Order: sequence, then C-alpha cells, then structure tokens
Amino acid sequence: SDVWDRLAPVLAAKRRLDPAYEDPFAIYCESVADVIRFTGDIAAFGSWYEVETRNGRQQKKRAVWGQRQDAIATMNQLAARFGMTPVDEARMSAGGQGDLFGEILRTLDGTD
Repeated sequence: SDVWDRLAPVLAAKRRLDPAYEDPFAIYCESVADVIRFTGDIAAFGSWYEVETRNGRQQKKRAVWGQRQDAIATMNQLAARFGMTPVDEARMSAGGQGDLFGEILRTLDGTD
C-alpha cells in the first residue's frame, strides 16, 4: 500500500521493522488507509442522516463514522508500538524499551 511504501523505509532505518513485526505494521497501514477512505466517505456523504420517528426527526450517525473511529483507535494503538507518536519516538530514542523497563523496576525497588 501507499502507507507501507511511505513509512516502511523510515521504520526500517530506525530498526523498528524486523520481519517479525511486519504483520502488525501491515495492520497499521490498513488502518491508515481505512481512516483515509472513511474520511472521504464522510466528506462526500456527511457524518449523519435524519430519520423520522414517532418522536419526530432525529439525527443518526452513519455507520462509516463508527468504522472510522475503530480504525483511528487501531492506528493510534499500533503507532505507539512502533514509536510513531512524538512521545513514543522520544521514549524509544532515549534508550528503547530495555531501559524503560529497567527504569520501571528501579522505581518499584525504590533505588535511583
């Protein structure tokens, strides 16, 4: 996909795209593509529609709204795992998970 082609070289250069991580990264790329597609659908058709009920007219969210929210949640979760948010990028650049876990254990042990 376009997302894979754009981001895989960046993650590989940062040594965050080992072959064992390709499947979760592919899911991330699909989620990004879904967000883009669903956003286009919302732009074209709107995020809601009206229905007539016994209580009058009501606005309902289109199904694509929930689909986009789900795709955004998946995208954000996996982006963090690959260090693709500013906070996670800083955490990974500062020493990676090994140091993070060591810091957590030192904190729990009460030693600095």
